[in-house]
Amino acid sequence: LDARLKGGTLRRGIATWQIGTLNAGASRTVTITLRALRTARGTKINRASAGAENAPSVNARARVVLLPAGVGGAIRVPIVTG
Repeated sequence: LDARLKGGTLRRGIATWQIGTLNAGASRTVTITLRALRTARGTKINRASAGAENAPSVNARARVVLLPAGVGGAIRVPIVTG
């Protein structure tokens, strides 16, 4: 797995961002770019969670299907949001 994070950290396969304080109704986008091994196949689950001191935690997940190189053309992966 090759991962590139903008403003985050990666430890033991878990990407983490410290967002800081957001005003009510505000949002912040984080970006991670992953490249699977050429031999990777099958279905994987991306998971996301967010927590705050003054709001309940939220979780989301999205299924990603890894195909052999050259099969199926370009693939759009669903975005996981909280």
